[in-house]
Amino acid sequence: MTSLAEKAEETRPTSDPNDISLYELLQEERSWRKNYAGRRFICVEAVEQILDYSRCLQWIKSHPLDRSVKPEKDQDSLIYTILKSSQLFFALLVLAKKEYLFCTLSTTHNIDDNNLFDESFDQLLVREQTAGRLTREEISALFGSRKNIGAVIQKDRHQIFPQGTVLPYQNRGNRKAGSFGTVDCVTVAKGHLKGAEQATIAVKEVTSSNNTEDDWPQLIREVETLRARHHPNIVELLGSYSLDLVMKESESIEKRIHILFPWADSDLERWMNFPTIPATLETYTRSERRTYLYNCMYGVVSGLASLHREDKGRITSHHDLKPKNILIMGKKLVIADLGRSHLRQTAEGSETLGTTGLGTYEY
Repeated sequence: MTSLAEKAEETRPTSDPNDISLYELLQEERSWRKNYAGRRFICVEAVEQILDYSRCLQWIKSHPLDRSVKPEKDQDSLIYTILKSSQLFFALLVLAKKEYLFCTLSTTHNIDDNNLFDESFDQLLVREQTAGRLTREEISALFGSRKNIGAVIQKDRHQIFPQGTVLPYQNRGNRKAGSFGTVDCVTVAKGHLKGAEQATIAVKEVTSSNNTEDDWPQLIREVETLRARHHPNIVELLGSYSLDLVMKESESIEKRIHILFPWADSDLERWMNFPTIPATLETYTRSERRTYLYNCMYGVVSGLASLHREDKGRITSHHDLKPKNILIMGKKLVIADLGRSHLRQTAEGSETLGTTGLGTYEY
C-alpha cells in the first residue's frame, strides 16, 4: 500500500520540494496507518522518507529550533543532527508545534530517538518543568504528540513505556497460552524493532492479575538470563518492555511485561506426536534424517551447556526443560521459556532440587 507521504513525494514539483509542509505530511501519514488495536500512528519508515535535508531546511527557516540560532552554519549542523539520530524526536516536536525546544532537549540533555519512548524521557520533562524551563502546556503538547508515533523497541535493554504508548504491531495472529501468560504472533512495522530484522515475531505478555508477586521476579529473570546468554540454540531475546494498564472498572493499575522473541511455528512436543513424517523430512533419505536428528540433539545439548557455562562468575539453570519448551525454528531446535531459569553463583551449581517446586511434575 502506498502511503500519502509517498504519493506526495511522487507528485511534488522539483522546483519547490516543500510545497506540502512537514506538519501536513506527518498528519497525512498518520491518517491511514493503524495498529492491530485500531490506534493510528506514524511509522519510522515514513518519518525517514518525509524528513530530508531540503524539507528540514525550509521548515526551520520559519520555525526556529532555538531562539539563538542565526547563522546558516548552525542550521546545517542542526539538520545533520536531526537526520543522523533525531528524526522521530524532531517529528514529535513538529507535530506538537514546539520546534524551538529542539536545541534545549537534544543538545543539553542528549535526547534522541533511542530514549524518546523511555520513562526517563518523561522524568526529564517533569524535572525541566520543576526547574521552570518548561511549561505545563509544553509538556502536555509533547506527551500528546508522542502518541502519534509508534514506539521503537530497543534490543539491548528493558524499557518502561508510559501509559498511552502506541505499540507498532500492525497485525496480530492467534493468541496462545504460554508459561505465566499469553503469546501473540504479531507483525512489527519496519524500523520499530532495533537490532532485529524479523517482521513477524512472538510477543509474550504477562500480567500481574494472572500471576502472584512471587512470579514477577521469575519473569525478570527470564529477561536477564536471555540478555546474558547468546547461543544459536537458545531463543533470541529481541526486546522487552513494561507497559502498565489502568483498569476501567476498578481504576487499579495492572502490571504488564512484554517479552519479544522470533516466531516459531512448532515445538518439539508437537513434532514428536506427528502421525506421519514431518513435511521437512519427507524428501530426506534415512541417512540424512539420522544426520538431521543428530544435529538437532547436538544443538540442544550445546545450548544447555552454554546455559550451564560460567560467565562472569555466574551460571544458569533452566529448571523446566521439556519438549514443549524446545522450539523448532527452521532446521534447528531452540531452547525457550526460561521463566523458571535462574542466574546463580558458580559455587551453587546448576542442579535442580526436587524440593524446590520448580519444573514440570511429569518430567
